[in-house]
Amino acid sequence: MFFTDLRTNGLRTPLGLDSLSPEFQWRLTEPPTSADAQTKCTLRVSRSRTFDLDTIEWESNTIDIEGQFSVRYEGKPLESRTRYYWCILIPGLGGGASTTHTSAEQSWFETGFFSPSDWTAQWISPVITQGRNDDKPIYLRGQVDIPRRPARGRAYATACGWYKLFINGVDVTGTALVPRWTPFDQYIEYQVYDITSALRVGTNYMSIVVADGRFRGHLGLEGRACYGTRLAALVQIETYCDNGTFISTGTNDMWRSFDGPIIHSDSKHGQVTDARHAPDEWLGLCQTHWPGEGLGPEGGLVETLPSPTTKLVSEEVERVQELFRIRCQSITRSPKGSQIIDFGQNLVGIVDIRLRGKTDSVVTLSYSEIVGKDGEVNLSYVAPWLMPDKPQRDIVHLSDEEVNYRPWFGIYGFRYVEVKGLDESLSILDVQGICQAAMSSSNFHCSDVRLEKLYQNVFWSTLGNLTDTATDCPTRERMGWTGDIQLFVPTTTKFFNVAPFFRRYLKNLAAEQLPNGNIPPFIPSGASRHRGGMSYFGQVTSQSTGWGDASVIVPWSLYWYYNDKAFLASQYGSMCRWVDSLAKRAREGTSWRRWFDPFASTIAQVFWDSPAISTAYLAHSADLLSRAAGVLGKEEDQALYHDLYQQTAKAWREAFVKDGGSRIAHDRQDDYIRGLAFSLLEPHQRKAATDRLVELVMAADFHLTTGFMSTGLLLPTLADNGRHDVAYRVLLQDTTPSWLYQVQAGATTTWETWEGYDKAGNAFMSHNHYAFGTVAQWLQEGVAGISPMTPGWRRIKIAPYIGGGLSRAGASVDTPHGLVKSSWSLDAATGRVELDVYIPYSCVAEVVMENGRVETVGPGRHLVSYHITT
Repeated sequence: MFFTDLRTNGLRTPLGLDSLSPEFQWRLTEPPTSADAQTKCTLRVSRSRTFDLDTIEWESNTIDIEGQFSVRYEGKPLESRTRYYWCILIPGLGGGASTTHTSAEQSWFETGFFSPSDWTAQWISPVITQGRNDDKPIYLRGQVDIPRRPARGRAYATACGWYKLFINGVDVTGTALVPRWTPFDQYIEYQVYDITSALRVGTNYMSIVVADGRFRGHLGLEGRACYGTRLAALVQIETYCDNGTFISTGTNDMWRSFDGPIIHSDSKHGQVTDARHAPDEWLGLCQTHWPGEGLGPEGGLVETLPSPTTKLVSEEVERVQELFRIRCQSITRSPKGSQIIDFGQNLVGIVDIRLRGKTDSVVTLSYSEIVGKDGEVNLSYVAPWLMPDKPQRDIVHLSDEEVNYRPWFGIYGFRYVEVKGLDESLSILDVQGICQAAMSSSNFHCSDVRLEKLYQNVFWSTLGNLTDTATDCPTRERMGWTGDIQLFVPTTTKFFNVAPFFRRYLKNLAAEQLPNGNIPPFIPSGASRHRGGMSYFGQVTSQSTGWGDASVIVPWSLYWYYNDKAFLASQYGSMCRWVDSLAKRAREGTSWRRWFDPFASTIAQVFWDSPAISTAYLAHSADLLSRAAGVLGKEEDQALYHDLYQQTAKAWREAFVKDGGSRIAHDRQDDYIRGLAFSLLEPHQRKAATDRLVELVMAADFHLTTGFMSTGLLLPTLADNGRHDVAYRVLLQDTTPSWLYQVQAGATTTWETWEGYDKAGNAFMSHNHYAFGTVAQWLQEGVAGISPMTPGWRRIKIAPYIGGGLSRAGASVDTPHGLVKSSWSLDAATGRVELDVYIPYSCVAEVVMENGRVETVGPGRHLVSYHITT
């Protein structure tokens, strides 16, 4: 029996937690054998890795090995700056009454600061004027003397802007873009670093460079400097010497400011670097003006500032940083003579490139997803009519030495990099793409390579857009649109463990919810005291149904896929405020309706009110909120919101359903999808609604006409209502609008529009937009047939839809209990289906076969065969 994948608050060995009651999670990879006398265990927390009895802080109550895979700490009060170790014990294992067996791996977590008084450092900034259009980073340096060998060192750091921290010239931040984007007025995340190996006896230099980041950089529709114009830093260094001496120092007015090689930096538009800059006195590698002698009255001086935020909080999510690299596939010359680097894959990240040239040469790196018909990198395709903007671009002034260039404060969406101003020809060994995201252990495969490519495209779009928030695209506004993510959360759970990521996203959402219950259209919203609150655009669109319903749909989806009631408990107040606001406004709310529906011919169809849509979402969110109340034991609320759901669904039917369900609202595909998927119809109306939906799909020659909000619901709605044959026809359609059209057009990510190009063949809108990628959910849940029957995957349904001309298909999904696998093959001549299923320990699955026949199976591998009519 082995306990693995031990996590604290969803993270492996986190450094700097500020949760007083962290949650411990694990997996059990092998079931108890017949020799195991126990099916119970406990969890033990200690200050020592040896778990000596006098160091034990807590031992949990008895845990059911087969039924519980997490427990929350309830021991002695945790202390700041302290490392705690934990393990799982099985009493009496091995026959001896007093013996215990611990988990195969221990884990640990280290606390950050629990009290504001733990912070002794001060916010500082150079004594210079910084305006709205300034984009020059600030370089700061301090020093501390350490008299004895450092036994342990920690740095606690954050900034107004993205920062890099150096200790004695050692970059301890790496490629991470920190701090993460939050509602900065309300809270800013701080990071904790183990700097023990970078410290030394004697004088130690602490240096930090801060660039615009999300604090002062461009935020899409919201413009620049949303949170302020003044960059600032906060750093606290704590050292324990080998003789027990404790030394604490931090940013204060004794620090000094310097110039550095980066002279302009914007999180979206790129940076300008002068490689000729020397010396690096801001790193402490040389000293020409310390501590300020010979400088002007303000030159090099810093001043302390009031805190720019209400609260400092520790990280809860893995940092946005380098996790893997990708080599370029080719380097060619454009008709105009530029070098064009092609990575063969649309990605999100930065480049690492070797630059060699003459002193004072200026090299320009322009990043794009597209090479135009003229053979040049296209920098103007991402809707300049909507938001005129500069391209993603880095500029490097070369010195006489070779430069290994990697932007410090950038993250771009690109497949191609145009290099101008470089005399020497690059080789493919000179360039690497750095992807700043995570990898996945889930997969999908089938006999149609186009569907496999489609799945991979969705993966890459997901990979690139779950950065410091759930961005819609990595090139244009880079905003966390609520409408996009409420559709896509179930799909993201199939690729990654997104629980920590969306826990932070939902906290941001609740923090930015307006007093009337409305939800900003993107999270974070960019609202701040500095700019006088939320923008007019944000206020007007904050009432949009479908978008604001993310406040209800996202926590419910996360509960369903992770069985974590904390998502519902922590967001419950926010969920209620949104539904109550909808109920109050009833049919008066704005719905953005059919965003980028190819059949929405007028702007009114996109933006104006739609009672049919708004009422449907009110009913749907009330239904989910009622269920959430039930899960949390709030019986009165459960009844209240269930009644609201029933009454709203009844009103919707009376207003919009005619002819027994064969005509709904505007008689478009999405009208029927919502009625069926949101359970708004009476049972006797469902067949007529399904039949009409099929008629509309067939009339469109098996194309989608669903618009933005209902695209991901089309295939499961058809299949779950007995028409998986039609769902396959839509899935396999290869003319626009369709998923496979993009694949056949050479896409390596999912696009914002179905076509991706205008009629003249010019690229149009974003080519990395995950929302239409909801189809990947049906590839795994429908085609491969893997879906949860109960929250958290304890009971699993294996029910593949055999069809579409496929001879085989399969998938694996990484669940909280481990990988679930299902693959099938079909002998078309005989109709024989061979199904290969693997169920992780602690789970039970229902395997659905021909004519609805069900076989219940337990953990392990199972081979099942049956016949269907072909």
